[in-house]
Amino acid sequence: MATENEDKYFFEPGTYLATATSGAVVKSKGGDTYRYGIQFRLKEGEKSGNLITWFGGLGEKSAEFTAKTLVLVGWDQKEAIDKFKPHGDARIVIVTETMPATPEYPTPKPRSVVKYVNSVDGHEGMEKMAAKPEEARSAADSFMTRLTAVRKAGANAADAAKNNEFSNQAGGDDIPF
Repeated sequence: MATENEDKYFFEPGTYLATATSGAVVKSKGGDTYRYGIQFRLKEGEKSGNLITWFGGLGEKSAEFTAKTLVLVGWDQKEAIDKFKPHGDARIVIVTETMPATPEYPTPKPRSVVKYVNSVDGHEGMEKMAAKPEEARSAADSFMTRLTAVRKAGANAADAAKNNEFSNQAGGDDIPF
């Protein structure tokens, strides 16, 4: 049974309207990397008024994703993020993850985390986040190349399976043992 304090921090998975109330550069739990945390206050649902935090990585792999999220909560991309104060409403997607067992907490337990931060209407901010035309073209070309390769590999695999099936039925020497 969850304690009152634990229950306060557990949210049903779903999408919620929330207001960004604060943000800061923070160290990861391991202390070896930095992240940007945005605290949100839920504006709807059973836990309306409660706080939950989203964390975005500041490393090379996550920088663009984090930047797009910061833009959604008011970052103008000119201000240093350690001085930036998030504000405004967003739709946040909360999921449940299971924390692994640790010496400090030997029993794995579920926790609620903000997985995504989206604009309120699903479209706001798209102009700010849109790729430059040449980047969009390059991404589209890469996607089509990958899609074609996946489809071709799938067709080749299906043909190979079909051919192997018929050769075995016809008494071929492709016996699998």
